[in-house]
Amino acid sequence: MAIIRDPSVLIGSLEQGQLHKDLAEKIQETITKLQDLTGDNAKAKAKGSVTIKLDICVQDGRIEFDADVTTKTPKPPRRSTVYFLTEDAEISTVHPRQHDMFGGPNAVPTRETA
Repeated sequence: MAIIRDPSVLIGSLEQGQLHKDLAEKIQETITKLQDLTGDNAKAKAKGSVTIKLDICVQDGRIEFDADVTTKTPKPPRRSTVYFLTEDAEISTVHPRQHDMFGGPNAVPTRETA
């Protein structure tokens, strides 16, 4: 009679070894995603998780395991864009208090006027 007492042996044998393979792949994928999110920035930090869930059913002297592996990583950061609000609550690319600073846009010199 072969008795399984070691959890690593149990996980390694579930689904004929496929669960172990999938778990290893999910761990590596998560590490790679987190590394990509931090890039070369030494101060950047990204956290994720890999979860293995075992549903266990015992009936009539048998035990059945149903497993699931899930991962969670943060979404890649998006760049923010800053605009300004006018007194009328409209979006402007020019700071409302500085639009008169130069008296409006300057003419762009062309070859003929330069």
